[in-house]
Amino acid sequence: MIDQLDMYRVREHYDRRFECHQRLSALLKKGKPIDYLDLALGISEPHGNYSASEHGLGPQILGTKRPERIASIMALAQSLVAETDPRKMITTIYQAGIKYLKVSVGSEMAMMLKPDVFWVANVRTVWTHLLLKHHFDLNHANEELKLYRSQELPSEMVSTST
Repeated sequence: MIDQLDMYRVREHYDRRFECHQRLSALLKKGKPIDYLDLALGISEPHGNYSASEHGLGPQILGTKRPERIASIMALAQSLVAETDPRKMITTIYQAGIKYLKVSVGSEMAMMLKPDVFWVANVRTVWTHLLLKHHFDLNHANEELKLYRSQELPSEMVSTST
């Protein structure tokens, strides 16, 4: 499976996303809200936020670009940059109360601003990781995913530290 990946394309994708991360960080620091939001919401470039871009949510989130909406989204971005506990990301996103900006778009915003703290993966990605980790043992991968999703018992994917 992994030997069939085109590593040139994988690296190209990584480089594109890393470059977007750098631009987003710079735009936020320079106080350029319109340019930041256009990229962070996948409007000017899909690599800035795949979730927003794929579902056409950027324009809906911005609405008519009312000053208060822009200020709310920028305040959320600043909160995400200031956050050091990845477990608080979802609460931070929902507390912002921004229409159409929920966990899919918000978690990608967080990851693109602060990838050393926040990361985003879908269930398929996590399951594939577990399948490879457990040498293609479907039962073991499925059980680990079940533990990960329930978080009742510590799985190898969930930090047990506080």
